[in-house]
Amino acid sequence: MKVILLLIRKSVSNFSVAVLASLISGAAYAFTIKAIHEAINTTVPLDWLFLYKIVGLILLSSAAAMVSSYRLARLSERTAHELRLDLSAKLLKADYEGVEKRSLRIIPILTQDIRVLGDFIQKMPDLLTAVAKALGCVIYMAWLSWELTTFTVGSFVIIFLLIMLILPAVRRHETAFRALRNDVFEHLRGLVNGLKELTLNRKHQSIYVNKVLGPASHKQSEHQIWINVLNTLSTKIGEIVFIVMVAALLIYLSNSDYLSTGFFVEYLTLLLFVLPSLIIVVTFFRNLKKVEASLDQIDSLGLQIKENKFDPDIAFEARENKLISLENVVYKYYDDKQQTFTLGPLNLDVRRNELLFIIGGNGSGKTSLAKLLTGLYVPESGTIYFEGNAIDDRNLQEYRNKFSALFADSYVFPDLKYLDDHTLDHKAPKVIEDLNIADKVSIKDKKLSSINLSMGQQGRLSMLRALLEDKEIYLFDEWAANQDPFFKHKFYREILPELKNQGKTIIAITHNENYFDAADRVIKLDYGVIKDFEVQMAT
Repeated sequence: MKVILLLIRKSVSNFSVAVLASLISGAAYAFTIKAIHEAINTTVPLDWLFLYKIVGLILLSSAAAMVSSYRLARLSERTAHELRLDLSAKLLKADYEGVEKRSLRIIPILTQDIRVLGDFIQKMPDLLTAVAKALGCVIYMAWLSWELTTFTVGSFVIIFLLIMLILPAVRRHETAFRALRNDVFEHLRGLVNGLKELTLNRKHQSIYVNKVLGPASHKQSEHQIWINVLNTLSTKIGEIVFIVMVAALLIYLSNSDYLSTGFFVEYLTLLLFVLPSLIIVVTFFRNLKKVEASLDQIDSLGLQIKENKFDPDIAFEARENKLISLENVVYKYYDDKQQTFTLGPLNLDVRRNELLFIIGGNGSGKTSLAKLLTGLYVPESGTIYFEGNAIDDRNLQEYRNKFSALFADSYVFPDLKYLDDHTLDHKAPKVIEDLNIADKVSIKDKKLSSINLSMGQQGRLSMLRALLEDKEIYLFDEWAANQDPFFKHKFYREILPELKNQGKTIIAITHNENYFDAADRVIKLDYGVIKDFEVQMAT
């Protein structure tokens, strides 16, 4: 089983101790049942030694169960923690485009599926203890009557086999349930993020709930219903076979001179002690299919993520004066494997300390070009050069690290722990003041005091971070679009010139024709092709 192998790989010692402790717990419990059963049938008066024996066995069973629970709880949380960090690290090293396309699947896997795995592992002490209890009781029952025990074990095997026939169907529904979960998650995200639009349109509200969210949620519910039905069926199968087994034993008893009614009652009492352990084992295997479906989701995400092989020690050699060059770069968009848009072929040089504006209509490919320039997208063909060095898998991360980029959907991180103390203590207050957000936000314990601001102010928080990073190249994708006229003017007439004076290279996507004179050069994208190249706007 994949779960067991995963635990063994994570920590052989923790898993081994947990298994041993669970077996000890179950054995001690079985010996307790044996001692009580023998005491009931004895004619010798019991003394305090019997009580000490029972208390000792129960305390041993409980203590061993606690040790097993503690060890597996630590192993469970460690496994969930490491899986989450491992997948997160892979995401950060992955092909950005691939992660971008699977963004809706990633959050449920990192949260729900890993949590399902962790919760399941924590229940393993109950399984191991139940197996040990059942095994101990069955051995004692076999010592009393091997014929009845053989019949009993055979009945339990039938129950197990019947349930195993149901479990593949459970897994199919669990897998389908998780696939639909991603659709429901997308629609719920649309409900929250588009609440303004839905609130203002009654017809859209109704259609969205009943025709968009409703069908996906209904299909998911149908699979959950079948999961519940199959789980109930597996429980009832166990009950039916157990009752039939007891009835068959009664028939055997009524036609046998070998067994007495008293002995049968004693044997049935022991059998009832085994039943709860059997239920725990059945529940474990039933839940196992749910966990395997979650593991499949985790594994599929790991397999689908193409991890780039970065060389952390690589450094660029300045072979040319041109900072960035695109030579015959082509990037294509696909929808269901059908090509929908082609960017390129692009030939472009970005000079050091240049202020370059990129203009173009909606859908012309400006943001895609920005993602190519920053290394977020990898060309389908052609080559990107940095200082004459061809960008490949080994140096892609180092190339990306040259940029500080602000996109229209840039996330505002509240933490600033990656910035040094001198920057936060001396540079940050002045930048906050210059951005006119000193009355809204401050930095304490390397963290922004608030990010719940207006869109324009959140844009300035992103600008604050970018300026504090002090990178070699800055890229702004319509940053001023959500700014008021005062800050729009400040951006083009103060911030960009100041960055240029510091020796930075700036690439800005813009529609503001009134400020084209601020650029050294303007290029225009028209349906994925660069036009009006080398149009000089300033000297």
